[in-house]
Amino acid sequence: MRKRQNIVAMSLILACGLVAHVRAANLVGNASFETPPVNNFQYHPTSSDWVYSANAGLSTGINSGNGFDINGTIPDGGQFAFVQNVGSNVLENVKFPVSGDYTLTYFAAGRRQAVPPTNYGGGTNFDVFVGATLIATGSTTSDTPFTRRGPVTFFEPAGTFPLEFELTSIPANAISDQSVLFDKVSITSVPKPSPLALVLLGGMAFCARPHSALRRVRPWTAIRILLYVAAFGGFLAQSGVADASITFDPSPTMVQASSQFDSVNGYSPYFLFDGSITQADLGTTNNLGNQYASSGSGNGIYRDNDYNPVVSTSYAGPVSANSFVYAQRSGAGGVQADKVEQIRIWFTSSFFVPSLGAGSPANDPLPPGAPNEIVNLSDKTDSNLNEYKFPDGKTRTSQFVTMEFIGVPDNGIGSNPGGYELRLTQDSSVTAPEPASLGLLAMSGMAILTLWRPSQGTRRKRQTQ
Repeated sequence: MRKRQNIVAMSLILACGLVAHVRAANLVGNASFETPPVNNFQYHPTSSDWVYSANAGLSTGINSGNGFDINGTIPDGGQFAFVQNVGSNVLENVKFPVSGDYTLTYFAAGRRQAVPPTNYGGGTNFDVFVGATLIATGSTTSDTPFTRRGPVTFFEPAGTFPLEFELTSIPANAISDQSVLFDKVSITSVPKPSPLALVLLGGMAFCARPHSALRRVRPWTAIRILLYVAAFGGFLAQSGVADASITFDPSPTMVQASSQFDSVNGYSPYFLFDGSITQADLGTTNNLGNQYASSGSGNGIYRDNDYNPVVSTSYAGPVSANSFVYAQRSGAGGVQADKVEQIRIWFTSSFFVPSLGAGSPANDPLPPGAPNEIVNLSDKTDSNLNEYKFPDGKTRTSQFVTMEFIGVPDNGIGSNPGGYELRLTQDSSVTAPEPASLGLLAMSGMAILTLWRPSQGTRRKRQTQ
């Protein structure tokens, strides 16, 4: 009986570990508003994640008379967000990897009452939206310290949707500068037991009951069986990423390039984003729209030397991506003419204005620092739409994205690199699921148990039982 209880205990530990592994991380970037750093307070700061309206911003909570002060301490870090005046808001685009239930928690406070009789206080009512859906409401009064709000559970389909905090009303006769303060925002998926955990729990129940057949199974053999189940389930979960979905980010609202081939015939950099592509178009030339071409050679607007053009984009709000889809342009002069072999990407805090550099080929100015991602393109022979994942597996977020298109060297006549179509994407298969690591752990345990042999004394003891 004791051996069977040991098996059950070990199975329970493994099953609980599997359940814990499905708990998702916080989906909100810069959740405690620590960047960009500010001195005292700042309206409408530029951020790569949160977007602040004109009367919203960041504060350190330092006592500054009419500043955005707090009563008590900041829940996390040294800064928080403030939303001042009715209609003001702060929002962030959040990527929801799968359709399902999610939980929101956050901290809210009322602005500290300034020196009387000036009522720069924190009497507010506010709404919380995900997309167009109202998921929570709240209120604060002056001098209210930060308190935890939620959890609020809501359903959200897979995709990217804005999380928004909006100040909706203030007390009658109060001046308009009433402000609500926010910090430590969190959205996580509601944890669910994995199928593998359920299988192990079922095995526990089987092992726990007195069963004549089970008595003939040695304890370590039973543990090996459970580890085989864990390994199989882990690798099965890993193989499921092939069916992952790709979410297309919206097209940018502004596009500028270091050069353009021909303004008359139309090779605008906006054409990189004019197609009506979907995931179904991958591997085809369907729905690509027009093509952008730089002035590498022949009829350039600027001069004929821009073989590595720079394209900068600005979006309506922050977008997140761990991959992109791209279709090479088609041109005259051979299979590789006008093709791109590498795209270098910067996610910047402000819009970078591209310009044509000196030299031939042109040494175009680039955003400061190394690119966040460098992606080599595998397809340089046609114009099929292909997906390219970020090599480091990271998800990048910003409202401003700059790309340098590195043209294929020695590509002959008509070397005006560009492209038919490009779209930032979020691929749910980029981050490998945790069950894969559990499968490896289980395989390691199997190897240990396979190599382990009971001592001769243990064998004799078994024979006498």
